[in-house]
Amino acid sequence: MHSLCPSMSVCILRGGVSLLKPRTIRAAGRSASSHTPRFGRHAVHAMGSAAPLPKRVLVPIATGSEEIETACIVDILRRAGADVTLASVEASLTVAMSRGMRFVADQPIVTCATVAPYDLIALPGGMPGASRLAADETLQALLKAQAERGALYAAMCAAPAEVLEPLGLLAGRAATAHPAFVEKLANHASASARVVVDRGCITSRGPGTALVRCFHHVSSFRPSAS
Repeated sequence: MHSLCPSMSVCILRGGVSLLKPRTIRAAGRSASSHTPRFGRHAVHAMGSAAPLPKRVLVPIATGSEEIETACIVDILRRAGADVTLASVEASLTVAMSRGMRFVADQPIVTCATVAPYDLIALPGGMPGASRLAADETLQALLKAQAERGALYAAMCAAPAEVLEPLGLLAGRAATAHPAFVEKLANHASASARVVVDRGCITSRGPGTALVRCFHHVSSFRPSAS
């Protein structure tokens, strides 16, 4: 488990986000370290090797989901080359967000269930959006399956407490959430952190930490050195 430090530098070049230098802080008893993952829509691979397929990301939204958080997730990950699907849990693809903006989803969530699995399921917060996401049975099943196979899942703002905690997906894990929702977390030890990563589960506090969280997603997608 580690939390992502706010001190970082990002270089945006043609083709998307191309350089990220996040500084990570390890759990107590481990030394702090930094790393420089490189990634981008047109990543350079070893001579003769085929480019990997884009990572598949599911971003569910509901009436009352948070605009900034949703836009950050979709925008940053698409710039980094991920195949991002914005999915509505509502009857309509056009969804009224928490501040009155309207987002048009790519697909209904039930369609997404037929083309799973995903490399990452990333939940925005916002209210009552997080509660409406939590009530959707298709999304519940997708999240449980994601955790069972050890794949990445993430939530921010109200969503860690409203969605992940009731499903048992934070059990034994450190997590954070919006300050108004941290009391609903079983483990408060890391509640003041901006971003917390613990065994494939990524949580963050809210709109102000959305970019930091998204850069960590991109970092987690970078190819392993061979």
